[in-house]
Amino acid sequence: MDAVFPHRALELLRGIEAELAELERQLRERRPPQGRPPSPEGGIATVTLAEIYARQGLISKAMRILEDVALKEPGQRDRARALMERLRGVQEGTPYVPEAQS
Repeated sequence: MDAVFPHRALELLRGIEAELAELERQLRERRPPQGRPPSPEGGIATVTLAEIYARQGLISKAMRILEDVALKEPGQRDRARALMERLRGVQEGTPYVPEAQS
């Protein structure tokens, strides 16, 4: 029995290593939740995030996020496109005024 134990222990460890490798692979392939595209910065792309960037003067960043949202999130497409139009005005010299203040 003593000679069997180390062999069985190694067998179990190899099985555990294989399972861990498979779990690691699955985690790397995991996709973001449906309806929430990842932002170019690796977070969640939302119209709200784009509005925050716009308020900070980061118009290009906001536009990239809005493009992602418009393409990948049908329920937010109209809102994203409306904000994109407002931000195009900013790029042409019109100051950005948050929606609640317009």
